This record gives sequence, C-alpha cells and structure tokens, in this order.
Amino acid sequence: TFSEKVVVTGGNATITLETGSTDGSAVYAGGSGTNILNFDYTVGAGETSSDLDYVATSSFNYIAQNASIKDNAGNLAILTLPTPGDSNAGSLAHNDAIIIA
Repeated sequence: TFSEKVVVTGGNATITLETGSTDGSAVYAGGSGTNILNFDYTVGAGETSSDLDYVATSSFNYIAQNASIKDNAGNLAILTLPTPGDSNAGSLAHNDAIIIA
C-alpha cells in the first residue's frame, strides 16, 4: 500500500517471501492507478510459514529498462518495505496471519 496513487509502467515487480528453506516470489498482478498494488503467489511443495512475511526491507524488486513506479507528480515510489516481523507495524506478518502448512 502506498500513501497515494501510483502508476506502474512496464517492468516486472516481485516481492520475495520467506517460505521455509526456499524463498518464494509473489509477482505483480495489477493495481496501477491506485494506492494498492496486488501480487499473486502460488504455494509450492514443501513451503511452510507460521506467519507469512517477506524476507527483508529490500524484498520489493522492480527490474526493467524504461520502467517505473511513480506518483501522479512523476516522483519515483520508495520501494523499501517496513522491517519484517509480527511486531513491526506495516509488515505483512504484522497485518495478516497467513499460515502455510
């Protein structure tokens, strides 16, 4: 969730998730023009989590030439995520109890 609407242009956005011995990647699925971007993730065999979260503050990856995530004024979005962990406001684990068993 961003504090204002953002526009996604080109590229490939992912969020690296902590899913056990092998980390997974949620892939950008939509939301350009809103303040909430949506990501899809399919749980793989052997993946587990007692409270799903991303790996690090740098887990939001956006890779492409001539691509961007910007607000309506043309400012680049800050892609640093809140510190992971159930006790850290804003993190995935803090906001939802998603269990993979």
